[in-house]
Amino acid sequence: MKSEDAEEYTQALGQVVAGGWRQIALGQRLGVPKALGLSTQEWVKQRLGGYVRQSIPDRRATTAEMRAEGYSPGEISAVLGVSEMTVSRDSHVTNVTETKQSSRKNGDGSQEDVTNVNDAPLELLASLSATNAIRQEAETTAARAEREAAREQERQANAAKVATVTDPRELLKVGRFATIVIDPPWDFKDEGDVNHFGRGKQDYAPIPIEQLLTLPVDELADKDCHLYLWITNRSLPKGFRLLTAWGFRYVTCLTWCKPSIGIGKYFRGSTEQILFAVKGSQPLKRKDVGTAFHAPRGGKRHSQKPDVFFKLVESCSPSPYLELFQRKTRSGWTGWGEDAQQRK
Repeated sequence: MKSEDAEEYTQALGQVVAGGWRQIALGQRLGVPKALGLSTQEWVKQRLGGYVRQSIPDRRATTAEMRAEGYSPGEISAVLGVSEMTVSRDSHVTNVTETKQSSRKNGDGSQEDVTNVNDAPLELLASLSATNAIRQEAETTAARAEREAAREQERQANAAKVATVTDPRELLKVGRFATIVIDPPWDFKDEGDVNHFGRGKQDYAPIPIEQLLTLPVDELADKDCHLYLWITNRSLPKGFRLLTAWGFRYVTCLTWCKPSIGIGKYFRGSTEQILFAVKGSQPLKRKDVGTAFHAPRGGKRHSQKPDVFFKLVESCSPSPYLELFQRKTRSGWTGWGEDAQQRK
């Protein structure tokens, strides 16, 4: 959030009701205090005129509601202006009061019931007190949360599918393969990352390195075989370990130059690597191909690789072809993995 947007939100917020917990929570979630170089407590006290103190029953009801919405004790403490000890004590209270209603008089003297502004949903408060930029950001955040919930359901469903995938040794009934492409579902917890992808988190079930090491790639490979191992820059050390375990010698690295930059904690990735390895003495079918290629992304699915890569493989390496962890059916290829299994 830009500092000017945060400043405008702060000013607009005071026009609705200064210090109401819903507005403070929304501002905290959108990063308003941080954009102004303040803590949440400093923002409330210095810019909103201080906290509006609640009665004990109301505060306990608010604490229970915020805990239900996933706020941490520290966040609740900052929003309500109380200590974490008070939050902890209030959290044990289970008697949550009903949503309060207040009344206001119309011009004709009649009464109109309106929801207490502190109990209004964040979306309503955003529409009341936010600038266009902040309102759009709030709507985007809600949409992202909804998409991520759907993706998490898909990941859980895919994890269940993994248990039903047949042993890859069943492919030996087809025969051994002269060319193998592998695009493993890397588990970035191997590197100690908790949420490597953020909102771009993969929709497939990851597999830790210990399980990948047990794949019978050496058994599926012919005595002379080419192996193309897709790998992220972050996982390169794991890739060399897998090649050794599978009985291949590393030869070179192909680089896919993507049309746009992606994620990254330091440099944002704009390339992805393919480790090319050989078993035996299989030569290339052609000698005029460089180690880098430019191509658009392969599709809407996470980690789906560009079609031009497979055309490159077919022009350089002999059949029969095998793709492990296949994401898309290809003519002339044998596929294995949870996606390939579900299409049968």
